[in-house]
Formats: sequence, structure tokens, C-alpha cells
Amino acid sequence: MFGILFMTKSTPQRSPSYRLMLIGVILFEIFCFGVIYPTAALGIPIGGEPYTNFWSNTVFTLWFWWDFLSELVILTAGIWLLKKGKI
Repeated sequence: MFGILFMTKSTPQRSPSYRLMLIGVILFEIFCFGVIYPTAALGIPIGGEPYTNFWSNTVFTLWFWWDFLSELVILTAGIWLLKKGKI
């Protein structure tokens, strides 16, 4: 969806669907950081099988850090684009 918006040169100032998608992205990332990661750290793997042994296996794997950092970049970019649109 974002690719289509970038191809059409949409901006948050002009497109309500762009703003709606950014809000959805931010809400999903808040869910990831507010629910999935903390519950996995407490031993309740809501995120599925990869998060079952969080402190013994998961946190020391490269895929976890790539996943965590990609979620952080998406959250940061979503907030930045939403603020850029002055919403």
C-alpha cells in the first residue's frame, strides 16, 4: 500500500487514506511494543512460537534484533510522516 502511495506522490497533507494508513501503522507498532514484546519478556508468548523462550534463546538471535529494529524504524517513520503532515 505504501508503494502505491509513493508512486502516486501522495502526501499526508493531501490524502486522507495516507493519514489513515499512517495511523494504522502507528497503532500496530504500539501494539507490538506495548503487548507482544513485554508479554514475551514476562514468559507469555503472544507473538507465537519464536517468542517462547524469550530470555534464553530469542533475545540472543539475530532475527529478533532485525525484527525489533525494523519495527522501531517503522514506528519512527510513521510518527515522523504523520507529524510532517501536521495531523
